[in-house]
Amino acid sequence: MKCLDFYFDVTELGYEFNFTPLYDLHEDARDCVTALVEQRLRERNELPNHYIFFGGDVFNLIMPKDLKRFRVSTAKPEIATRDDYLNAVLEENEQRWLPYKDRILAIGKGNHEQKAVEYHHYDIVREMARRLGVPTAGYSGMLRFHFMRKEREISPFNWLHHHGIWGGAVVHGMAGATRWLAGFRNWDLCTFGHIHYTDLRYSDTIDWGTATEDVQQTATFLWREGARQRAYERPIVCCGTYLKTYAETDNPDYGEIKGYPPVHLGSPLIRVQILNHADPHTKRFIRCQVITE
Repeated sequence: MKCLDFYFDVTELGYEFNFTPLYDLHEDARDCVTALVEQRLRERNELPNHYIFFGGDVFNLIMPKDLKRFRVSTAKPEIATRDDYLNAVLEENEQRWLPYKDRILAIGKGNHEQKAVEYHHYDIVREMARRLGVPTAGYSGMLRFHFMRKEREISPFNWLHHHGIWGGAVVHGMAGATRWLAGFRNWDLCTFGHIHYTDLRYSDTIDWGTATEDVQQTATFLWREGARQRAYERPIVCCGTYLKTYAETDNPDYGEIKGYPPVHLGSPLIRVQILNHADPHTKRFIRCQVITE
């Protein structure tokens, strides 16, 4: 599990930041809707301070040693005919993502990339990150954002991420994600994927401010009342996919054979705003909004 720190000077960049978490692209798969990915990124790059985070399974990497899922028709035709499959995937993705390299926060790893390490002893995530000059984020980790004004930090913002392993056609992995989150402190946002659904839930958190009443005294201790309750919502986001479950072909993919339901294609947008005055409800100087497609 890795922790990465990012520093932004709001006096130069402004007070709004937008993030697209891209999970489960499966970019080399036949049924990845690459045109939709590119359309979304073109639209969102018009937003102030837009950045991309890859949360794992950027690559599909289903090759012959993956006996459970491999089909010759699984990959894009131009890649499926290459004997050097991993090189072909790297070449295509390097060209696709080079124009965005200054907007990519980090590249995480998913179960598909991890299987490639186990079967082929090659870490394609590390190599892609090296080519683009961006950090790797691991299978799970924390992204800590430090928004600075005149060299002073306004307020931290902590983004906890996991590629995901939790399922459920009804709960969309939220039950497992909530159990996982119970082991972590000081997070403001959690994202995960793997299940290919888009969903948004909230973890409501309560704490208390400073007590305001006069100090009372007993023989052995001091006490006072008046602390105000503060409540704020922490988003938990299942981040969707760009891989179709069903394609118009006689050659079904793994998901169709297993009877998985069709899924909505897309990815959420995470908007973080730095406030001039503390929010009256949360008493914090940062507001996080999640917009699902």
